[in-house]
Amino acid sequence: MKIAVCGFVMGIANLIPGVSGSTIAVIMNIYERLLNAISAFAKLKPSKEDTTFLFYLGVGIVTAIFAGSLLVSLALKAIPVVTYALFLGLVLGSLSTIIKRVNKVKPTYIAAGV
Repeated sequence: MKIAVCGFVMGIANLIPGVSGSTIAVIMNIYERLLNAISAFAKLKPSKEDTTFLFYLGVGIVTAIFAGSLLVSLALKAIPVVTYALFLGLVLGSLSTIIKRVNKVKPTYIAAGV
């Protein structure tokens, strides 16, 4: 169930400009697991755990995209300024979380990010 919830949050993130599902996967601490599962499928050697993980993640993502696209569309029409402010806040908030996970922040890292 936790994986489906992570997928749902990733799906919502995919609807928001500037926020990606991968960023959410890093924040929710499932990014490495996701890469390993996808890699196993690419090698045509997925385990049952990989299949189950990707299935529940996919269910969450697809559900969020269908449900969330309606909500985002309505919000953009009804309250566009608030909706865009929310998008900006999510982008900035996710950025600070990612920066905290980096051991050393060097000027070259910042330049590469810009």
